[in-house]
This record gives sequence, C-alpha cells and structure tokens, in this order.
Amino acid sequence: MMAERGGEPGAGWTRERVHALFPRLLDRRRVLADALSGGEQQALAIARALMIGPRFLILDEISEGLAPLVVEQLVAALRSLSQEGIGTLVVEQRLAVAAALSRRLAVMVGGRIALETTSAAMMASAEDQQRYLGVKGRRGQRAR
Repeated sequence: MMAERGGEPGAGWTRERVHALFPRLLDRRRVLADALSGGEQQALAIARALMIGPRFLILDEISEGLAPLVVEQLVAALRSLSQEGIGTLVVEQRLAVAAALSRRLAVMVGGRIALETTSAAMMASAEDQQRYLGVKGRRGQRAR
C-alpha cells in the first residue's frame, strides 16, 4: 500500500474517524499488528495511510487470503473513501472485487495492458472474462 500525501480530500483523519471506518481496530487497539488477523492487518494498513491525509491510495491484492465477509467490509470502507474524494489504484486478481472498487479496469497480460474497459462492461461480458481472465460465466457476482 502506498499513499500520496495531499491536501484537501484526505485531510482531517483522526483516530476517531479511522475507528468509525474500521470499528474492529478500536476493539483490537491493544493487540500488536503482527497478531491481528489478515483483514485487520489490511484495515490497519489503510488506517495508517489515512492518518497522513492522502489524496490517493495504491492498493495491491487487498482480498488475498481474506474471508468473503472481510473482503466485503474492506470494499465498503474503500467505497466510502472514494466518495470522500480519495482516489485509488487497485491491483487485484479477483474480478468481482476489482469491479466493485473501480469504474474502469485495465487487464494486464504478460506485463502489458491487453484491455481497458468499464467495470460494468467487463462484468457483463462472459466472452472477455474467458478471453482475458480464463473464467467462465461469472456475470454479476458480488465482491467476495
């Protein structure tokens, strides 16, 4: 995770605001970071980045190894950050998660961008999903 320090959009983050976004971190505030669950560690990484008042976050594989419910909670939190004007670049292998977080998608194959499209178009196209991602018929799946 990387955060670009900024001015207006991400400014004003306090512990209280972070705990409102990630209530589980408040409950676990006395636990060392390496003893937190994977989802709690992801939330903590995002929370730490928010404390510098970012305009932009770069997120890499936020769903990796996490339970579906935890992924849904992270997606909801990141959507609310987007609504506050904090931009994101998400690198994610799970299409449903990437589409839930982004209006636009770029699919990389062999280190090159093979397709640029909207999230809605990619979710609706079983053909593109098969061609670029090797998956069959996952239209309309929720972010899990």
